[in-house]
Amino acid sequence: MGSWSSRALSLTYPPFAELDRAKKELSALDAKDKKLEEELWNLKGNIGRGAHLPPDVRVLELIGNPAQVWFGKREEDVTKLRKENEVLRALVKDSSQVIQVDRNVEDMVPKATLEVVQEEKAELEQTIRDKEKRLLRLQQVRPPYEQYRSTSLKICVADLRI
Repeated sequence: MGSWSSRALSLTYPPFAELDRAKKELSALDAKDKKLEEELWNLKGNIGRGAHLPPDVRVLELIGNPAQVWFGKREEDVTKLRKENEVLRALVKDSSQVIQVDRNVEDMVPKATLEVVQEEKAELEQTIRDKEKRLLRLQQVRPPYEQYRSTSLKICVADLRI
């Protein structure tokens, strides 16, 4: 019986033929399982990065999304810094070639840097104006509130005496 091959047995015995078919199906299912596991791994990565959305999902975004505002501000700052850097490099290149003692101060500060500082100053001044306006409104609201409070306190005290 040692000379019998599994092929010959599978042809003669139906259970062996069924076993061979089951092994083939098992190997096909294993390959499909590996493929699906890899796809699942990729989808988990995409979901983690926010790159994949299921078909029945809609993403809503706030108009004033804080993350978007922060990234926009950061991008704007990087652009301004690059512009300033280019101007400063040109200034250093010019000053290394020719050194002048009596240079004007306005020539020493690049225009891009001056613009950035002026924009920051304007933003800070606007913030100060907003805070002062808010403080003034609070001060205007406080006296009527104090009057209401003292009047209601007098009424409560009068009710307790009766």
